[in-house]
Amino acid sequence: MKKILSVLNKPFGIKEYINTCVEFFHPPLPVKSIETDESYLNVLDLFQQSPRESEFEPIFIPPAGDVTICDLDTDHFELIPDTDQIVSGKDFLKFQLLTINIETLIQIPTRVDFSLSEELIGSLLKESLDPSIEVDEWGYPKNQKLWPKWLNHNDNMLNIHKPKEPDHVTLWEKDLKVGMQFLEEFRKNHTDLLLDPLVNAILDNDWGINNHLETKIEDLSAVSASYAEWNCPLMVMYEGKFWPQYSGLGWPNFITSNFKIYDTYIRNNDEGSPL
Repeated sequence: MKKILSVLNKPFGIKEYINTCVEFFHPPLPVKSIETDESYLNVLDLFQQSPRESEFEPIFIPPAGDVTICDLDTDHFELIPDTDQIVSGKDFLKFQLLTINIETLIQIPTRVDFSLSEELIGSLLKESLDPSIEVDEWGYPKNQKLWPKWLNHNDNMLNIHKPKEPDHVTLWEKDLKVGMQFLEEFRKNHTDLLLDPLVNAILDNDWGINNHLETKIEDLSAVSASYAEWNCPLMVMYEGKFWPQYSGLGWPNFITSNFKIYDTYIRNNDEGSPL
């Protein structure tokens, strides 16, 4: 990971476009600006509004192959000529997962069928536990009182679906808070162990993020109404051409001022049924 950071942890921009951008919005999809009260006339107006409308930020999904980046002039937000570098799409995505805020990151795992396998749990425990702690054959501390907090919440800590039953909401919020703490800790301290399998899940051809595109957004108001009663943030997928930049200077972490959007969809991986 140190090699990746030496290349990406500085202002840069994508030289050649990326085809996919993802945003999350609390339901219903906004049809007017929370800041100005002006109506969003179409889905193009909605693009890159998630940081203003919510606590989320955009993510740009690269191809599985390589991408070309250039150093970024942060005074003019232009690419600096003759600074081309080739990085893998996976490394670019991994850097985004390391950099975006935790409220956005936790929206991703269950939507691409990512979970902590027994093998991954064992590896995370091996890397993070005090070596003096006695463990069983699975790598779990034999004394359950020594289990890390996240291990006690593992079954539900990545669950983003708010329960309908009011009595269950408090426990769900507690689990989700532990999940965010877990992701924050392990993406920084054990980056490769956690993020490599998540990147693979996102880019998986069968179950990854480019699957389960349910509803094409042509009439924003109609789609907003259809997905008004949803128990988790809505996932919006933009297809087109995007040239994201990372300045390291502010919020959101990644933005694109140059883009062409061809199609936009609501992605739904067994999250619910629209009205």
